[in-house]
Amino acid sequence: MTNSKLTCLLIGLLCLFATVNSQCITLYANSNQRGRSYNTCSSGNIPTNWNNRVSSFVVATGYTVQLYADNDYEGKSTGPYNAGSYNVPAELNDRLSSLRVFAVDKCPTFYADYNQRGASFQQCISEDVAAKWNDQVSSFVVPAGYTVQLYANGGSTGKAYGPYSAGSYNVPAEFNDQLSSISIFAVRKCPTFYADSNQQGGSFQQCISGDLPSNWNDQVSSFVVPAGYTIQLYANNAYGGKIYGAYNAGSYNVPAELNDQLSSIKVYAVQKCPTFYGDYNQQGGSFQQCSSGNVPDNWNDQVSSFVVPAGYSIQLYADGAYGGKVYGPYTAGSYNVPAEFNDKLSSFKVFIV
Repeated sequence: MTNSKLTCLLIGLLCLFATVNSQCITLYANSNQRGRSYNTCSSGNIPTNWNNRVSSFVVATGYTVQLYADNDYEGKSTGPYNAGSYNVPAELNDRLSSLRVFAVDKCPTFYADYNQRGASFQQCISEDVAAKWNDQVSSFVVPAGYTVQLYANGGSTGKAYGPYSAGSYNVPAEFNDQLSSISIFAVRKCPTFYADSNQQGGSFQQCISGDLPSNWNDQVSSFVVPAGYTIQLYANNAYGGKIYGAYNAGSYNVPAELNDQLSSIKVYAVQKCPTFYGDYNQQGGSFQQCSSGNVPDNWNDQVSSFVVPAGYSIQLYADGAYGGKVYGPYTAGSYNVPAEFNDKLSSFKVFIV
């Protein structure tokens, strides 16, 4: 390869790398991620030609953002927003002037001031906070893959707050500057079930639908659903009795009336592309579609529920070719079609976040 060709190739790769890594926060001139757009990875005032002109935005995986009506993080504020696609709230539409961008780090991060500001430290295991940070924490970020529980005293004792799954949070007002210890749970590969509430006590994992292990029948009080799964809970074996869910990624206590009465579960692995189902609660026949367009002919006016995997946002339309009544956008999660729209879906748009 000649030097000139090698130079061109290197320049092209550098440009591609810069483009890929610049997609932190994308702001759009129109709602539903339409119209002109620009990307930013840093906090600050919005460029003059974009001031008071933003109507929607996308937050890339690994980031959270806080929006402000005025320059220099003043005026009305909304957020924080984690990874996903959003329309700017009506009261801030075309009034956005500054924003704070936070990169979500590998482990939970704790800050001295509200809204993820000031000095910070990271902690990856359950233990007391460092002495110099005792009673000094005002906000924190929980990255994907973790849940945390906060305690007023050392040794995971005293008043407890949480659990908190992935996201950005301010410490509750009555608990500000009173944090002394933290329990950190790494969200495992499969749904995890615990003997006690708040993800405490003995635990087991189950990756497929079925009855619980016999020694765990009627013994579960809390559970964690990792990213990539949705689960449904049943009071009796073989999916019988009262049903609860579906539960998407997060940490939960079993509903009071099902505590120590759980006998079987259904586990759904969230597929790579948006998945549409014939019945409510992700039941019945299904199909996947990764691109915008009309639904397959045999599925027209037949959809009752759907799953949007991480990395996608979708918009639903009552008629073909994106006509008629519109619903959404829907970001990552499991949904039932709104009652007035059940069995009336004809087309949809798929946005890659």
